[in-house]
Formats: sequence, structure tokens, C-alpha cells
Amino acid sequence: MFVKGVGIIGIIVVIGLFFWFSSAPVGSTITINGHSWQVALADEPKEQEQGLSGRTGLAADRGMLFIFPDSAQYGFWMKDMKFPLDIVWIKDNQVVGISEKLAPETYPSLFYPPAPVDKVLEINAGQVEKFNIKIGDVVKFKM
Repeated sequence: MFVKGVGIIGIIVVIGLFFWFSSAPVGSTITINGHSWQVALADEPKEQEQGLSGRTGLAADRGMLFIFPDSAQYGFWMKDMKFPLDIVWIKDNQVVGISEKLAPETYPSLFYPPAPVDKVLEINAGQVEKFNIKIGDVVKFKM
């Protein structure tokens, strides 16, 4: 009986981890063109290096927002990614660049914004097109 109980607990833990990884912890809300995403914040170097790497997926209304202390042309990679992403490059609460449908297979290539940025939004691939996000769009934050 004990062995069966451990097996069931293991399955519950695995299912719980799947949902945690697929939804990402939420720290804030970001809105572009009237569509909002709940985002996990990555504002420390270790969090920024990890990003969404290793996760199995991301819920449709979730993302990760990288916040940097200074504007620069930060490079992003798809190391250990298991699903494709769209990247929205942001400076002073305005979209300054977009990189769409970046596949995990592109690693070790680095992707850079067209100009210095202070924030970067990662969302599921195809959402930039779906929500008609374009350069010049205003980005609203609710921290």
C-alpha cells in the first residue's frame, strides 16, 4: 500500500510541476494594443540568464518581462528552450523592435534589438502577429 501511495504522490507532483512550468509565476501585467499578459519578472542577472529555459510551455496569457537597469542592446538566445517565442524589444514604454517565431533550434545564435532597450517581453510565438503588435506601440505596465 505504501508503494502505491508514493506512486500517486509522485504523479501529483509531476502534474503540479507541469502546470507551474507552463504558467510561470506572475509578478506583473503588461498591456500592448489592448491585450494583456501576466508576466514573471526577470530583473536580476541570474533570473535573466535563466529566462524561460527548461520550461515545457507557457500559458497563452503569460510571458516573461526582463527589466534592465540601463538601456543597451542585450543579446538573447534560445538555450534549453522547449518551445518557440516572440520577443518584443521595449525602450521607454514603447516597442522599438520585434523578433518573431524564434525556434529552440536557433541556439546558439544570439538575437539583438535594433536599438538599445530597457525591457524585453517574451511571449508565445505567433502572438505578435495575432495581436498586431508593431514598432511604435505603447506598452503599459501594472506592477
